[in-house]
This record gives sequence, structure tokens and C-alpha cells, in this order.
Amino acid sequence: MRRSELPHFGVLEGLRVVYSGSSIASPYGPSLMADMGADVIWIEHYKNADIQRTGTSYGYVAEQDRRNQRTISLNTYSDEGKEIFKRMIKDTDIFIEGSRGGQWERHGLGDDVLWEINPKLSIVHISGFGQYGDPEYVKRASYDPIGQAFGGLMYANSDPENHDEKVLPVMGMMADYYAAYFAAFSGLSGYIHAQKTGKGESFDISQYESIIRGMNHLNMDIWNLNRTMASFADHDRNSGTAGYNSFRCKDGQQIYMLALGGGVMKGLAKLLDVGPDVIPDGVGLLFIDGRQPDGHKMERRIIEYCAQHTAEEVEKEMNEYGIPCSRVMRFEDMLTHPHYLARESITHWETKDGTQVIGSNVVPKCKNNPGRIWRGCPNKGQDNNDILADLGYSEEEIKELNEKQIVTFKETMPVQVRKEFNGEIINPEGN
Repeated sequence: MRRSELPHFGVLEGLRVVYSGSSIASPYGPSLMADMGADVIWIEHYKNADIQRTGTSYGYVAEQDRRNQRTISLNTYSDEGKEIFKRMIKDTDIFIEGSRGGQWERHGLGDDVLWEINPKLSIVHISGFGQYGDPEYVKRASYDPIGQAFGGLMYANSDPENHDEKVLPVMGMMADYYAAYFAAFSGLSGYIHAQKTGKGESFDISQYESIIRGMNHLNMDIWNLNRTMASFADHDRNSGTAGYNSFRCKDGQQIYMLALGGGVMKGLAKLLDVGPDVIPDGVGLLFIDGRQPDGHKMERRIIEYCAQHTAEEVEKEMNEYGIPCSRVMRFEDMLTHPHYLARESITHWETKDGTQVIGSNVVPKCKNNPGRIWRGCPNKGQDNNDILADLGYSEEEIKELNEKQIVTFKETMPVQVRKEFNGEIINPEGN
């Protein structure tokens, strides 16, 4: 697809983003920008298929994280490939790359080289351990679990009785997604700065530091208060606060509630029909870890109440009394839940072979310039010739670049999808 053929929509219309990198950390930020109307070009390795195309997700992740994008499968190791890349950068606002620290510098495409071409370019480097520091760490390879291990998140998710046993990563690729959010924020921050000053900026994002920054109080409690690490895996992962946990209901489903604040505690006392001997007047929280006042009585009463009601009943009644509470949603239930449907939180879009895939709709929702889904994940190198034409290459030059495999194309396998989504397609445009 040529640049002139791109749809016009969203708050980032006109922004041009180029990125390079596999898996999640580097693609995810650009994918959010693409959903908001940015022209996003994905530089794929000219030989190797991205692991999102070939992993156990059967292409689902690629469909969601690489939708609304154009792609060029480019040999940036060759002189011709580097020249193509430099032409792309000349008219790019944000460049995001994910690799080992210093790799693009060693590749002859460091920040100073790119700023000679485009002084206003916002550059974002994502790596496991950063672009500088202990040289032995900087050059290390990393994937999400490595970032979680070095950043302490894996320790926080370990066995609370023995933190050296049963060490597991937190599911959901948290190190990758944390880094990706910082990348999106950084890239746009650099772009805004360049509009004001005419000068670009380079951002150094490491997976492990992204984890540290997003860990809330867990690490700071240990560093500042010398507290013992509880862990996410501990039943009392709320640090000993009563009514701040998951509770099993009559129908076997669980709810999660948070009894915090004077008004909430007052509402909870009314719901449970208990007096000040269980929930003292004026308290904002109760503890179950030995601190006073003691919350064991309230905790036991909550357990009894939940055991007598379904999760739907508990959720409804608690919220009527102003108590923050939600059923622990099952993925299959999201497809028919009235709030999910009303907000069109989950939607359909077409894959490259014309089938429909189910996934997340555009986030966030914009009132005046909504994002949309206009294209699924393209084939590897699908837009090679169009991107080269946009860069000024002639038909003969493009033919030669293909013959020399400076750019490559490969038709990828179709994604395995369900044929139905609640009996209908919900707003495939994503508006």
C-alpha cells in the first residue's frame, strides 16, 4: 500500500513511525499509535520470520499487535538496505528499535548518523539492560522472563515461604509490555520536544528498569522500611488488609473486593449487618496481620456472606453499597457481558486471507477523532514495492532490489480463528 492510499483518521494522523524488532516490546508501542491513525512501517528481518508469526499463538498476537501497519522485509546489513533505511528515516518522526544494547551503533546506524539525516527524529532504544552500564550486561540478550528475573518481578511472584523456590515469571509478558508503554510515551515525548526545539532526542529503555518503575510499593517497602517480602503468590498479598482479596462465592466463582476508606467500611457494615464490634465506627481499613484494630472478624463475615450468594449477587449488592468489587472475569464470559458489548471492548477484523479474528478493540476511545482497525497483520514484506516507490525508487530499481533479495516477500500462514463471535461482527471498523 502506498502512503497516499492510507485511510485518514485518528489523533495521530500524519505521524510517521518506523520500528524494528521482534516479539512484543518494540512492536507494541507503534501498534497503539497505528490504531490512532499514525503511518507505521514495520521493518522485518529479511530472512527470519518474527516469532509472533510462528509461535504457539497461531498468529493471534501478530494480528492484534501488527494490525494497521505497513511492512518491509529489508536486509539492513547490506549497503543497499542501509540506504533504503536512511531514506525512510529522512521523513520519519519516531524510530523505535528493540535489540541488544548498542547494536544499531555497531551497525553503523547510531543516533548521530540518524540525526545527520533527520535532526528532529525521536529515537527509542529498547533492550534488556540498556545502552550503557556494565559492558557485560549491556551486550546480553533478553526476552520478557529475563527482564522479570533481573528486575525483581519474578522474585515478587515466588513462593512466599521460600523465595528461592518455585520461581516463575508473571504471565502476560509484563517486562515487554511495561517497556513498550514507556517506548510509546518516550517516542511521542521526543516528537513534541522536536516540534518545539527542532532537535530530536534519544531514549534508552531497559526491560528491567521498566519493571522496577512499575512495581508500586513492593521494592520500596524493602529498601526503605526493611520489610520482609511477602510476594504476589502469598494469599495475603494485600499486605494484611482485611477485605482486600478474592473470595469464593456460592456458585464457585470468585469476586475481588477492596474494603478501603471510611465510606466503604460504613457501607460494608450495613451490607453484612454487623456492628462496631466487627467494624468499628470511623475506621478506613482493618488489618489481619496483628496490627490493631483486628480485622479477622470482618474477614470471616465476608467469607460467610460470599459463601451464601452467587458472584453476580455479591458484585451487584456490594456495588450498591459503594464497595469496590468485581467478579473475576473469565475470558469466555467477556464475549457476552453487557458492559463489554456496550463499549465494544472486543471486536472483529479481517485477516489478510479474509477471515475474521477476535481481539481487543482500539484503546483508548477518543471522542472527536476515534481510532479504527482498517487492516490486519500484513504478509512478510507485503508492502515492499509500495514503500520503495514512495521513497523514489524506479520500477527497474525495485525489480533489482527484489532479485538481489535486499527486500524479500513471504506469504504467511493463515490465522486459526473462530467462525462466530456472539453470532455477529461487532463494529469491525473499531470506531
